[in-house]
Amino acid sequence: MRKLRELKEEAGITASGIEKIGEFNYYFPSVPKEKGWNQTAHIFVAKEWEGTPIETEEMKPIWVDAANLPFEKMWKDDPHWFPLMLEGKKFRGKFVFGEDNESIKEFEVKELP
Repeated sequence: MRKLRELKEEAGITASGIEKIGEFNYYFPSVPKEKGWNQTAHIFVAKEWEGTPIETEEMKPIWVDAANLPFEKMWKDDPHWFPLMLEGKKFRGKFVFGEDNESIKEFEVKELP
Protein backbone atom coordinates (compact mmCIF):
# COMPACT_ATOMS: atom_id res chain seq x y z
CA MET A 1 0.00 0.00 0.00
CA ARG A 2 1.40 3.37 -1.05
CA LYS A 3 0.53 5.11 2.23
CA LEU A 4 2.46 2.54 4.25
CA ARG A 5 5.52 3.05 2.05
CA GLU A 6 5.29 6.83 2.41
CA LEU A 7 4.95 6.55 6.18
CA LYS A 8 8.11 4.43 6.31
CA GLU A 9 10.00 6.87 4.05
CA GLU A 10 8.72 10.09 5.64
CA ALA A 11 8.58 9.12 9.34
CA GLY A 12 10.75 6.02 9.66
CA ILE A 13 7.99 3.83 11.12
CA THR A 14 6.17 0.72 9.94
CA ALA A 15 2.44 0.98 10.67
CA SER A 16 -0.26 -1.63 11.01
CA GLY A 17 -3.90 -1.50 12.01
CA ILE A 18 -4.51 1.27 9.46
CA GLU A 19 -8.09 2.51 9.20
CA LYS A 20 -9.60 5.17 6.96
CA ILE A 21 -11.60 7.56 9.12
CA GLY A 22 -12.17 10.61 6.96
CA GLU A 23 -12.26 12.27 3.59
CA PHE A 24 -12.15 15.95 2.66
CA ASN A 25 -12.40 17.93 -0.53
CA TYR A 26 -10.21 21.03 -0.56
CA TYR A 27 -11.03 23.91 -2.90
CA PHE A 28 -8.85 26.89 -3.81
CA PRO A 29 -11.08 29.22 -5.88
CA SER A 30 -8.31 31.83 -6.27
CA VAL A 31 -6.04 29.34 -8.06
CA PRO A 32 -6.78 28.41 -11.70
CA LYS A 33 -8.16 24.85 -11.84
CA GLU A 34 -5.48 23.76 -14.32
CA LYS A 35 -2.86 24.24 -11.57
CA GLY A 36 -4.44 21.30 -9.74
CA TRP A 37 -4.66 22.71 -6.22
CA ASN A 38 -8.17 21.37 -5.63
CA GLN A 39 -7.85 17.92 -4.11
CA THR A 40 -9.39 15.13 -2.11
CA ALA A 41 -7.59 14.03 1.05
CA HIS A 42 -8.14 10.67 2.72
CA ILE A 43 -7.50 10.58 6.48
CA PHE A 44 -6.10 7.40 8.01
CA VAL A 45 -5.07 6.45 11.53
CA ALA A 46 -2.56 3.80 12.51
CA LYS A 47 -3.37 2.08 15.78
CA GLU A 48 -0.01 0.31 15.95
CA TRP A 49 3.47 0.91 14.63
CA GLU A 50 7.04 -0.27 14.95
CA GLY A 51 10.12 1.92 15.07
CA THR A 52 10.84 5.39 16.35
CA PRO A 53 9.59 8.41 14.36
CA ILE A 54 12.47 10.31 12.75
CA GLU A 55 12.87 13.77 11.29
CA THR A 56 12.98 13.85 7.49
CA GLU A 57 12.64 16.48 4.78
CA GLU A 58 8.84 15.98 4.86
CA MET A 59 8.26 16.15 8.60
CA LYS A 60 9.59 16.79 12.07
CA PRO A 61 7.62 14.56 14.45
CA ILE A 62 7.04 15.74 18.00
CA TRP A 63 5.02 14.29 20.89
CA VAL A 64 2.41 16.60 22.36
CA ASP A 65 -0.33 16.26 24.94
CA ALA A 66 -3.65 15.75 23.12
CA ALA A 67 -5.22 18.35 25.42
CA ASN A 68 -2.69 20.99 24.24
CA LEU A 69 -2.38 20.50 20.50
CA PRO A 70 -0.43 23.33 18.82
CA PHE A 71 -3.18 24.25 16.33
CA GLU A 72 -1.50 27.60 15.68
CA LYS A 73 1.38 25.67 14.03
CA MET A 74 -0.87 23.30 12.09
CA TRP A 75 -2.92 23.59 8.90
CA LYS A 76 -5.93 25.91 9.28
CA ASP A 77 -8.45 23.09 8.78
CA ASP A 78 -7.02 20.83 11.53
CA PRO A 79 -8.95 22.35 14.49
CA HIS A 80 -12.21 21.51 12.69
CA TRP A 81 -11.61 17.75 12.41
CA PHE A 82 -8.65 16.71 14.55
CA PRO A 83 -10.70 16.51 17.78
CA LEU A 84 -13.15 14.15 16.01
CA MET A 85 -10.24 11.91 15.04
CA LEU A 86 -9.00 11.83 18.63
CA GLU A 87 -12.50 10.81 19.75
CA GLY A 88 -12.41 7.86 17.32
CA LYS A 89 -15.12 9.29 15.05
CA LYS A 90 -15.38 9.12 11.26
CA PHE A 91 -16.14 12.17 9.14
CA ARG A 92 -16.38 13.73 5.70
CA GLY A 93 -16.42 17.33 4.55
CA LYS A 94 -15.07 20.17 2.49
CA PHE A 95 -12.94 23.25 2.96
CA VAL A 96 -12.98 26.30 0.70
CA PHE A 97 -9.95 28.55 1.12
CA GLY A 98 -9.84 32.33 0.87
CA GLU A 99 -7.90 34.48 -1.58
CA ASP A 100 -4.71 34.05 0.47
CA ASN A 101 -4.99 30.25 -0.03
CA GLU A 102 -4.52 29.75 3.73
CA SER A 103 -7.57 31.16 5.52
CA ILE A 104 -10.78 29.16 5.42
CA LYS A 105 -13.65 30.94 3.72
CA GLU A 106 -16.21 28.15 4.15
CA PHE A 107 -16.23 24.64 5.57
CA GLU A 108 -18.45 21.71 6.42
CA VAL A 109 -17.52 18.67 8.52
CA LYS A 110 -20.06 15.89 9.03
CA GLU A 111 -19.69 12.95 11.37
CA LEU A 112 -20.39 9.59 9.77
CA PRO A 113 -22.15 6.67 11.46
